[in-house]
Amino acid sequence: MCKKHILEDSIASLVTVTDSALPTKTKVEGSTFTETSLTEPMVRFPVKCPVCTAEILTQFPVALIAEAFLTNESIRLYANCHQQFWIASEIERAQIREYLGAAWFEPP
Repeated sequence: MCKKHILEDSIASLVTVTDSALPTKTKVEGSTFTETSLTEPMVRFPVKCPVCTAEILTQFPVALIAEAFLTNESIRLYANCHQQFWIASEIERAQIREYLGAAWFEPP
């Protein structure tokens, strides 16, 4: 099975739908996502602030992250504790890919 089909299967199995607070702006090279009141599938994962190394739970729309992996675009992360943006490293991308494949369930 090719990587694209594995990723598509992972996306299909992801069931999180939430409208929780998001960072004000997040960016995947060329696309900017800003918070809306609409609900859509989200992937949650922890990030570490590059300044203080605090671990912060963040979330992005599944479609945005999946597109970044499928097109090999960079993923821009954000830590609100120091208002820091950075591009996800290969290690961070691998961790995000793992979280993308994990099912998250919201209580009804």
